[in-house]
Amino acid sequence: MQKARRLFFLLPVLLGVCAALPAVAQAPAANQAIQVYSIVEAVPDWARVIDTLTISNTAFKDYCSYEVVLEHARVVARKAGGNAIKILQHERPELPGTCHGLVAAVLYLPPYHERPRDPALADPDYDIPYPALRIALDAGWSTRTGKISGAVPPEFHDYIKKLKRGFHLGLDAAYYTESQVGFGLKYRFYNASNSEQVYVSGAGGTSQMELSDQIFINFLGPTVNTRLWDSDDKNALYMGMGLGYLGYRNNSSLGTYKANYSGSTVGLSCDLGYDFGLDRNNAFGIQVSYTIGALTRYKETIGNTSRLVELEKDKYEDLSRIDLTIGMRFNK
Repeated sequence: MQKARRLFFLLPVLLGVCAALPAVAQAPAANQAIQVYSIVEAVPDWARVIDTLTISNTAFKDYCSYEVVLEHARVVARKAGGNAIKILQHERPELPGTCHGLVAAVLYLPPYHERPRDPALADPDYDIPYPALRIALDAGWSTRTGKISGAVPPEFHDYIKKLKRGFHLGLDAAYYTESQVGFGLKYRFYNASNSEQVYVSGAGGTSQMELSDQIFINFLGPTVNTRLWDSDDKNALYMGMGLGYLGYRNNSSLGTYKANYSGSTVGLSCDLGYDFGLDRNNAFGIQVSYTIGALTRYKETIGNTSRLVELEKDKYEDLSRIDLTIGMRFNK
């Protein structure tokens, strides 16, 4: 649990760094469209001028169309870190062997969550409030990371290894008070099971029985989240951390002998994911999560009899696991 405490206290530092990231112009991707404002078109007041470019009418050896020159201007603007250009001067070809000449300003149009909210300044096509609500539905593969206890006989190691791998389902909801920082609630359901035939020796000799285990682990707790949008405001890097209830139950049986083991503790959950925007309100997400927690005691129930078992420090039941997740995200 010392590791869980250290990670939890690092969360404010992580969120502070993310919130303090400077709003700088990011170089557009190679295939990103560069918006062009003609001489007569007005640019938004919040557009940032980051450079100017000049293409003379003798820049090309052969006659070239206006679109060829404009495409060259887009390439120059993209390399400068812009995502738009404003034509300031346009010189048409006058002599054979000359081209169109351009003087243009290279602009950076910041993402909508960095743009002013004043309706008198904002572009009505882009001044859309950031999505405040994010709901995630998840499913995926999980593996528990705790070591196999030395008390387990070697012949059962493979059985335990298979029991450490399972699947999970999840539901997350977060409300963002700012574009990058939000608070929410996270639920995760984990299940793993295994069974095999074993030979048991007793007073009546050796008999074959079925050994079976069905393990359920639930996490429920509040979270603090941050997300970083890309330059298109379409995709987002997501990070979250939560502290809450971590419950464990194992329905175990050996032949007709049945037992139930259950317990709970405090768990820490850390998430790192990426949301690929499908449209304004929907995204497909991938995520890796690490849940940390350990049982220090559990309740054993056999028939109508129950008892509380206190575990020694070196025999705690480690519930830590890694989740690999895919799912849908709904933004509103």
